[in-house]
Amino acid sequence: GALHDPQAREAEQRKHKLLAEKQIAQQNKLVELLTKNKDFHNGTPVAAYTTFKCLLQWNAFQAERTTIFDKIIQAIGGILEENQENNEVLAQWLTNSVTLLALFRKHVKPPSESGIHARRTKAPSGLFAFRSSMFSRSPQVDASVSPGTMHKQVEAKYPALLFKQQLDAFVQKIFSLLRDNVKKDIAPTLNHCIHAPRGRAGSSASTQGSARGSGPVLSTHWTTIIHIMQTLLQLMEGTHMPKFLVRKLFKQVFAFINVQLFNQLLLRRECCSFSNGEY
Repeated sequence: GALHDPQAREAEQRKHKLLAEKQIAQQNKLVELLTKNKDFHNGTPVAAYTTFKCLLQWNAFQAERTTIFDKIIQAIGGILEENQENNEVLAQWLTNSVTLLALFRKHVKPPSESGIHARRTKAPSGLFAFRSSMFSRSPQVDASVSPGTMHKQVEAKYPALLFKQQLDAFVQKIFSLLRDNVKKDIAPTLNHCIHAPRGRAGSSASTQGSARGSGPVLSTHWTTIIHIMQTLLQLMEGTHMPKFLVRKLFKQVFAFINVQLFNQLLLRRECCSFSNGEY
């Protein structure tokens, strides 16, 4: 009997250790899948969906303490840090982050005892005030969800709520990086578009006459801008980015183009003429 208790405790400790090691191995495998899998199923990123389903099955959202969220955030943060100018990687992770955030808001609810916090969580603010209805139009997010696994909402604890805030921050950061990269690609070409007609101001007829000769050079600059925009659109379509984000990004890029062109025109008196405006 005296030996039994220490042996039992040792066996119990070994059991807990094995379970902990198994859990760590599973978490590491999930993080690897999230960071390496680039496949889509019916428009939904496999990595994001699988990650969320595993977190749900492991009861991670209801856990008072867990390391899995930190591992995921660190992995995504590391990838973004190394690929700030890689639009393909940024677009992929914008879709992944938005999908995780959409699934979170659909299937995880804030703590019921905190009514004030619950109301605040239901009405997010900022650049991306997502609503679940935005994603309910996309059946692919829920197409393969079985009623037994993701039908009922689970109640989130603090680590899960922090994870949601970090996902929201990632979405805003990635969106800004992607937009600024496109602006940087377009800006030099925009300057050429402004410079091209300079010194050609004259009669309307002479401007029209010279347009044929200078046309190919000028169209090259605009063709470059169109190509950049087409490449961006293809990239966003290829990563199945939500349409409202595509619209928001293009709206901001076009606003940038308009402001840059208009400001540069105003700074040059010779450009503020009827002939150049007509051209």
